[in-house]
Amino acid sequence: QQGDHWGCSRALRGQAQVYLDTIRPLQADALLEEALRLLEPQEYRDEVAALLDQLAENKLNLGKPDEARRLHREAQLLRAETSPNDVYLEGRALLRTGRLIEAHQLMLNQAAEERRSEAQRAQRFHRETLLLLSLICSMLGEAEEAERFAREGIAIGKRLQSEFVEAVGLIRLGHALQVAHVQPWGESYRRKAIDLYRRAIELMHPFKVARVGVEPLWGLTRVLGYGGDLLEAEDCARRALVISEKAGDEWIGNLVGTSMGASFALAGQFGAAREWLERAAQGFELVGDRFGWTAARLWLAWMAWYGGEHSQALAELEHILNRQQGQDAEALFVRPTFLGWKDEQTLLPLLLAARRQGIGGEHLAKWLNAAAFEGEYHPACTLYVRTLGDFCVWRGELRVHSAEWQREKARQLFQLFITNRRRGLLRDQIVDLLWPELDGEAAVRDFKVALNALNRAIEPQRPREAAPFFIRRQDNLYGINPLAKVIVDAEEFERLTLPDSTEEEALRQALDLYQNDYLQECCYEDWSSLERERLRQLYFSAVQRLGELLSIQGRWEEVIGICNTALLRDPTWEPAYRLIMQAYAAKSNQAQVIQTYQRCWKILWDELGVEPSLETRDLLRRLTT
Repeated sequence: QQGDHWGCSRALRGQAQVYLDTIRPLQADALLEEALRLLEPQEYRDEVAALLDQLAENKLNLGKPDEARRLHREAQLLRAETSPNDVYLEGRALLRTGRLIEAHQLMLNQAAEERRSEAQRAQRFHRETLLLLSLICSMLGEAEEAERFAREGIAIGKRLQSEFVEAVGLIRLGHALQVAHVQPWGESYRRKAIDLYRRAIELMHPFKVARVGVEPLWGLTRVLGYGGDLLEAEDCARRALVISEKAGDEWIGNLVGTSMGASFALAGQFGAAREWLERAAQGFELVGDRFGWTAARLWLAWMAWYGGEHSQALAELEHILNRQQGQDAEALFVRPTFLGWKDEQTLLPLLLAARRQGIGGEHLAKWLNAAAFEGEYHPACTLYVRTLGDFCVWRGELRVHSAEWQREKARQLFQLFITNRRRGLLRDQIVDLLWPELDGEAAVRDFKVALNALNRAIEPQRPREAAPFFIRRQDNLYGINPLAKVIVDAEEFERLTLPDSTEEEALRQALDLYQNDYLQECCYEDWSSLERERLRQLYFSAVQRLGELLSIQGRWEEVIGICNTALLRDPTWEPAYRLIMQAYAAKSNQAQVIQTYQRCWKILWDELGVEPSLETRDLLRRLTT
């Protein structure tokens, strides 16, 4: 009424910002358009540029990346300097149009710049650089990066006392855990992902904005659906779609649809899967997301292949490959990703058939090369091997049952190969280790019988004319095929306990993984003893490092807990007693300090006939003086 266009525009912009921060694009759009209409661009350059940026972000939320880019370019022309939000907006635009590799590099550079400046700043709600990076990494299957960035984002939320930022971080951590822990022994991490999504929903509830619940519902759709709980997964998916449709964000609805369709596909319910995936693929086409489109259509090709419609599968794959630009889609073919497979090896028979028919050209050749595959036969699965607990082998998600080994020596032969998985063994070495009581001819005969039984157990569908894939023979050397994807829990444990790994979470994951000594059922076999002792030492080193880390933080009950667990494995391990003594001393419980020392003394004397070391005795004197 007073003709104060600038003031009115500011007020409208403030109202719109509330809707932007809570991702309600339909409500923000009209306010921003009206705020822009009130200002003359050349007179209010900075204000108009800021409004154009806000409107551009809103167009992204509405699934209109081209309009968003146009508005953002107009803003850049009006602005004298680059805004920090420029990079974030471009990163989101790249993500939503399927240009993930570009988005990844752009946001990595931005994160490095932000770390250098370390300036005090306000919260950015869902716009935190590291949280966007985490989502991009999960989509690309870069699980370790995704997890690290999500945890850093959660820490930022806590530091800024922003429950919104923390909740987004929890969601992104749930995504990362799903991609990182696809192994059959990773069930606890999938349960943790479910808890993270539900906790995020609770944290976001006070904001009274339904729209922010779509992403955790997407995460729940995937983790429940991929785990076989289709009823609950579909309930989450439909709730997410109702919200996303009201908000006008078709892009995230397509993500939900792809994950639900993939869940039905994995369960063998191809009819239901096709309905979800076709709709998602069409939606991705409309919003210009080439990565999402590829994921949805690739699931359709995969279903056609495993449904026996091989010609249709190859035609679909050819259509996908002919439309590829750049290397973004490579991730779907060569590793687990959030929109793709837990075991991408199931794609290989389809890809090999395509290569035989000359489909795919350079793209397919590159992806097969990235998958480190050669030859014409593949068993279509990753082999998972648990050695730090009850020994078990899985072909993908199918467990190899005891009866499938046919004979104990076949199982033991595989354990020998796993123990020596980085090198081949001569046949004579093998028979000397496993059949020392037999003469040469009888031992070789039994070795051949055991090897045949082993190959049938881990590759039951192998064509008669095809050579075994997982176990390779080269001249007189036998062993694990270095090109095969064989995941062994001991290798994962070792990676988590690397000397430069001081992160609490990595050490805790390592200790959770170590359920028992390496191949404990072979504890009397000389060929397994060196590896068993090496991994035991890594375990105790990890306990000590974690104990020291917790001690620095004054978390004494946790120190006592992990040390007592370690003493169940080796009651004579002195460093655990010293850490427990220090913990009780910090709690001013001198009686327990003395009792812990006495316990140590008695066990060492009874078991080994020795007294505690000088280091332990000196510690007692210092703590009780």
